[in-house]
This record gives sequence, structure tokens and C-alpha cells, in this order.
Amino acid sequence: MYYTSPLAYRFLSKTICLPSKSTLAKMYLPMQTKVNQQMWDILSAIIKHMSSSEKECVLCMDEMSLKLNLSYNSKEDKILGLHEVDGQQQPVAAGYAFTLMLRGITSKWKQPIGFSFISSSKIDDQLKTWIIATVKRLLELGFNIRAFVSDLGSDFLAFSKTLGNSKESSCFEIGGHNIYYIFDVPHLMKCVRNNLINYNFEFDGKTTRWEDITNMYELDKMKDMRSAPRLTDSHLQPNSFQKQKVRFAVQVFSNSVVAAFKNYQSSGTLQVDDGTIFFIEMMNSLFDLLNSSNIDSPKAYSKPYRSTTLQEELLDKSQRLFNSMRVKNKKNGRDVTNIIKFINAFNITINSFRQLYQDMKSEGYDYLLTRRINNDCLENFFGLVRQAGGNCREPSCIQYTRAFRKMFLCQILNLSDATNCTEDFDSILAQFIEFAKNTPQTQVSIQDPPQTQPKENLTNMYDIPEKNAFHYICGYLLRRCVESHKRDCLSIISYASSYDDESNEKNLYIRLRAYVAHL
Repeated sequence: MYYTSPLAYRFLSKTICLPSKSTLAKMYLPMQTKVNQQMWDILSAIIKHMSSSEKECVLCMDEMSLKLNLSYNSKEDKILGLHEVDGQQQPVAAGYAFTLMLRGITSKWKQPIGFSFISSSKIDDQLKTWIIATVKRLLELGFNIRAFVSDLGSDFLAFSKTLGNSKESSCFEIGGHNIYYIFDVPHLMKCVRNNLINYNFEFDGKTTRWEDITNMYELDKMKDMRSAPRLTDSHLQPNSFQKQKVRFAVQVFSNSVVAAFKNYQSSGTLQVDDGTIFFIEMMNSLFDLLNSSNIDSPKAYSKPYRSTTLQEELLDKSQRLFNSMRVKNKKNGRDVTNIIKFINAFNITINSFRQLYQDMKSEGYDYLLTRRINNDCLENFFGLVRQAGGNCREPSCIQYTRAFRKMFLCQILNLSDATNCTEDFDSILAQFIEFAKNTPQTQVSIQDPPQTQPKENLTNMYDIPEKNAFHYICGYLLRRCVESHKRDCLSIISYASSYDDESNEKNLYIRLRAYVAHL
């Protein structure tokens, strides 16, 4: 009932004893690597009330590390913790949880769909078949999946190639729908920072060096009034944990760092290659464009993507830079461009954004908020899974399954609140009234304690306190009288149930109040 119409559910919860939303989120739902029919039915009930624009979404994919642990489920007679894809197990311990999640493009919603336990960070044929089958089922339900979103892991790179994805063509077809492959832009920014620490970037006769940023920071941190106040040692010398934080990478490629370079360069206190300033400035603008979230942003490149002249010029300039870039080892000067992943990934992502916007524009959409096409939702989801296990960085398979069940139900309920269910309100009420009319009344025998049968009307059928306060007061007084007579006086019961209209009810109230006062 809640999935169909939260509005009707909240109304009826005042009348009949219905579970609260938080209680519904705790209800048991069978959760396995094979998406069962009950979950498909829930998603089907939700999508019926979604508008065409709300159905526009992307499929996010990622994996998280799990603790190698085996446990026995006696109810299902099954060992949990083995490699399992689409309900089929293999005798190998699972070390990763591969997760699929839908995320809205034009509206703010996200929904976990399914998961698989895998023994290695690799998308084999079995896992690929499960992903494609799940996408086809979602498309049949009515979700309009526009793109796949993943990070830059070697397994996802290989998976994208098996789909026919390349720099020249980033579109592939599933179930008659054109789908694009997009690499997570925040993850790409971390890859750029990590590679710049170890290598030099050369393009158009210019060179970008990490040492230039380090020299500027060492000079700036000694000042009382800093030009780049956000930079810290964690930005310039990140450890393995800090390298996973997006903000440490993005804040290095920011306008404040560019302003600090120009300030010290103009004063003659620092000599820096123009390639470093140019590259940082371009990466800052590119990230703003591919991570837009505010329609009225004051920044030129942070506005929604509309394929304007300014935006297209930046994308063209960025692709020319990536195509001409040579990555070289700092120690021996050896060219290692062929092993650098982010160059080709940026080209694929830019082409996908361009083609995706053109497809959506032809269907009447005016702009594209690019931040809604990344993997932030999955990163947050994994964080909640870890917290559910007592802030455990590597939960076990059974802990992950329990957390996934809870998150699935919570997101479904939130998605139900966001849908328009006005048309179903009257139909649900009509069904409830019909149910109430057909409900057999309890027969009272002579031996049972006497009970009054209220008249069938809309007010006492729903038993709404706000609209029936007078009736409740009389009922309270009557209960006091019955308790005083030890429930053996049929006269007072007969008298109390003999009224027919409002005047007799008021008379009953006056008599009972005087009698209770006498008691």
C-alpha cells in the first residue's frame, strides 16, 4: 500500500493501526544475488507512478572489498561467503561485492538493484551476462537507462572494451536502447593527480611538473596571508588513504592555486613553467563543466551543460590537449603514455556527454546536470554498509547482505515519497471502504461481556479522533460506569446503546457525566 500511494497510507494510518515508515524499512525481504520476483514487483509498482522524465537514469557499477568469511544459513540451507553470481555458487571464497545502482538524471533519486559476490576483481563472462540480463529487465520495466558509469579500474576498462566502447565510438546497444559508457569524473581527477606525482606531462611544447606545485606550496605556507590557503601537506604528500579522497585532488587543480602561481610569478619570487599553470587552469574548468549541479551557478563552467559555444570550446581544447599529451618518467625520460589510462578515459567520457546531451535534447530536455552522472551515490552507499557493520572497513558477506536489504527498502520508501500518487488516493480509499463493508461483524453471545455495535457511518467506520471527539468522551464515561457496575448491569448497556440522534447522544453525555461525578 505504501509503494502504491504514500499519501493514502498516511491518511489510513490515522484510522487503522498501520506500521510506520521506519518499521516498514525493517521488514524482512528475501535478498540474494539472484534478483527475486518480489523485488521486481516492488520496482514495477514504483515505476508505474513515475513521469517520463523521472525514468531517465544511469546505471552505476562498483565493487567493495569484503572480509573472507564463511557462514551457514540454516533457513536456506546455504553457505554464505562463496563466489556467487545470479544465484550460482562456486567453491571459492568471495573477496568483493559487485553492486549495481540506478540513479536519476533529471530528478534526485537512487536505488540499489542487485549485487554479486566475486572472488577476484574481474568481470568475467558470467558476471557480464548477469549485468546485461539485469539491464534488459530494467528496460522492460520502463527505466530509461542512458549510460553505464564506473571508475577506471582495469576490470571496468576491459568490460567497456567488450561492449565495443572506444574513443571513436562510446555508444553500444542493449535491448534496442542506445547506452553510453561514462567513467566517473571525480575518479578521473584522482588518477590525473596520482600520475602527475610520478610523471611529467608534456604537450604543445609545454611541461607540467608536480615539483612546481610543491615549490609554490613551500613558499606559500610560510606567509601569514596565504594565496592558496586550502593546500596542506595532505594535498602535496598524500598517503594511501588520502589518495582516495576526491577533494585532495580537486583542490590542487583549483583557481586559488592558479592565482597563487600568477601572484608569485608576477612578483618574481617564483619561476614556474607556463605549462603547469595552463594545465591546472584547464583541469579546473573541465571538472566544473563535468560536475555541474546548480542551474544558477555564478561560474561560467559550472552551469548545466547546454552545449554552448563556451562549453564546446573548452571540450575541444581539452581533447586536443589529451591527444597531444606525452607522459614521461621523471628519472629516465622514458615515454609511458601507452600505459596511462586517464587520457583515453577522458576522451570517451567527453564524447559520451556530448552525444548523451544531443539525444536528450532531441527529446525535449534543455540541459544536463553532469554531477548526477557519477558514482558518488555508490561511494556513499558503501560508506553506509561499512557503518552498518560497526564501522567495519571490510564487512563479511552476511553483513553486506543485511545492509543491502535495509538500504534497498529505505531507498524504495524514499522513492515512493517522491512519486506522484494522487490518482491512486481515491481508488485506495474506495478499496478500503469496500473491504470495511464486507468485513463480517463479531457476534456477541449471552455469556460474553456485552458490547455495543456502533452505527455504520463514515465517521465511526474510520474512527477518526479529530472528527469524533464527542463520541469518544461519551465512550470514556460509559466505560467508567460499566467498570463501576463490574460489567454485570445490562440496563446501563441497553440505555447507552438506545440513542438514535445527536440530541439523545447529548442527553446521554449529561447523564453519564453526572453519574461519574457521583461515583
